Amino acid sequence: MPSYTVHLPRGVEDDIALERAIFVADGFHFVAFIAPPIWLIWYRQWVGLFLYLCVHIQMWFVASTYLSDFTIAVAFGLMRLLFGFEASSLRRWRLEANGWRLVDAFAADDLVDAETRFYARYLAQNTEAEPAAPISQLATAPEPAAQTTKTPNSPARPAGLPPAVPSVIGYQ
Repeated sequence: MPSYTVHLPRGVEDDIALERAIFVADGFHFVAFIAPPIWLIWYRQWVGLFLYLCVHIQMWFVASTYLSDFTIAVAFGLMRLLFGFEASSLRRWRLEANGWRLVDAFAADDLVDAETRFYARYLAQNTEAEPAAPISQLATAPEPAAQTTKTPNSPARPAGLPPAVPSVIGYQ
């Protein structure tokens, strides 16, 4: 089960930020493994693309001068494998550099499940506190207390409740 991180833009109202939320899946990215430059262009990581091309060209020049063909293939394969595993970390770092904040991290089966879990968790956190009562309600008189009935050997119980159920030891 992959883990997801949720990023929201800074300095934006909550409603608008929730609409622009970005979910980043952690794990191996096949497209980043097969074609790193295409993945970097897709996510608009221009500095990362420039650095990748510089390292790739320098590595190709050094490897072709001093190493065998098999060693070159292994070196480039390992470089792409590393890029496939670290692509999500690169994306998270880039979001943070662009002013996005990490809000939540959790495990989910897929993107739809991740969105469902995040929004349910977010709404549960933000609706726990009840809003303050309006001033017009504060000025009214309090409601009268509920009528109570008292039976022998039992404490006072609000009217309308069923009688106490006997337990193993006695009446409660």
